[in-house]
Amino acid sequence: MASVGMSSLMTSLNGVAYSSTRASLQHSITARSTNNLDSSQKLKSDLRPIHGSDILKLPFTTHHSHNYRRVKCHKMQTKCSSSETNHDADPRPSKSGSPSIRLINRRATMVASFGALAFGSCSCCEAVLAAEDWSYGGPSGPPTWTGTCATGAKQSPIDVNMRKITLGQATLGELVFDYKPSTPTFTNPGHGTMEVDFPEGINKLRLKGRELNLVQFHFHTPSEHAYDGLRFPMEAHLVHQDAASKAFAVVGIMLDATPKAKPNEALAAALQYSPLKKGKPPLTVPKDLRVTPASLLPSATQNNIRRYVHYSGSLTTPPCQESVDWILLETPLTVSTNEVVEFLKFVGNDQTLALNARPIQPVNGRPISQGP
Repeated sequence: MASVGMSSLMTSLNGVAYSSTRASLQHSITARSTNNLDSSQKLKSDLRPIHGSDILKLPFTTHHSHNYRRVKCHKMQTKCSSSETNHDADPRPSKSGSPSIRLINRRATMVASFGALAFGSCSCCEAVLAAEDWSYGGPSGPPTWTGTCATGAKQSPIDVNMRKITLGQATLGELVFDYKPSTPTFTNPGHGTMEVDFPEGINKLRLKGRELNLVQFHFHTPSEHAYDGLRFPMEAHLVHQDAASKAFAVVGIMLDATPKAKPNEALAAALQYSPLKKGKPPLTVPKDLRVTPASLLPSATQNNIRRYVHYSGSLTTPPCQESVDWILLETPLTVSTNEVVEFLKFVGNDQTLALNARPIQPVNGRPISQGP
C-alpha cells in the first residue's frame, strides 16, 4: 500500500491540553512509523490549526479505489476513509506481569496508509443489532445510512454548548456507580471496534430510583461528542440497560492523552484480548484476569460527585435507535498516547490507522441539562 500524507491526527483537543496532546500524538505516530516502516512507507504529519481547530484529511481505500467524503462539524472539516483487512494477532505476555494492566504491544506492523474505516460503535445488544452493510466511508458511509439514522430528530452524537447549560438542571440526580472487578468477554462485532461484555447483574449504575446494568463498554476515536466544538482523542461508551424498562443509558467519557500516563486497565485489557477479526472466537483470557470498569471513570470531587451533561439521543450506529439517555461526564480521563495509537491501529485492523466516529448530528432544540 502506497505511502500517503497525514495532515492531522485529531480534529480538536481540549483547552490547555490541546497543544501538548496534539504534539505528543504526532510524535508518537511519527516515531512508530519511522521505527516500523522502510523509507518508502514512513508517515508524514503536518498539523495545521484552522480557525482554532485542526483539519483532518484522511485518504482511504475501499475495494482498491480511493474515495473521499467531507464532514463538517462547526469549524472542523474531515475527510474520512474506509478499508477492511483480515489479520489476526495473539496476545503477548504483559511486561508488568499483571494480567489486567498491560503495555499494549501486540501489534507491531503499521502500513503507511491513514484512513477512517468501516467501524463499530454502540451495537449494544442483540435487540438493536443492525445490518452489516454500513461503514464510515465510501458508498456505505453515514450519508447513506437509512431509516431512523436519516429521519430521526434526536440523533447522536451532538456538539454540547457548555456555555448554555446551567448547573443543577439535570433531572437524573447523582450518579452512583457500583462497579466490581470481574472477568468480561472480549468480542469483535465488526466495523472496526471491540466490545467488552460483562455478565448481567455484576456492575450497576443507580440514578434517581433507577437501576441499570452495565452491558458492555467500547471506544471511539476521535470522540464522537464535542464540547463547544472541540473533540477529544477518544471517547469511551459504557452501555447500560434499565433492569425494568430495558431502555438504554450510555455514559460517555472523553479520553485525553499524554505520553506520561500509565496504561489504563480497561483500555489495555480491551486492546490485549479483543480479536482483530469479526466473528473470531474470543482469545484465551487468564483465569485470574479481572477488569474494573471504574478504571474508565475520571476522579470524582471531594464529595464523590461527578458532574455530567444529560440529553436524550440515539445509538450512534445503525439502526440509530432513539430514546437513549446520554450521560456525558464533564471531566476527561487521561490515557497514554501509546494506547490511542494502538486503538487507531485496532480500528484499522492492524493495517492502517483509522477512525470510528459518526459525524455530529443536529441538536434540533433538544433540552440539554447538567448535574448533579
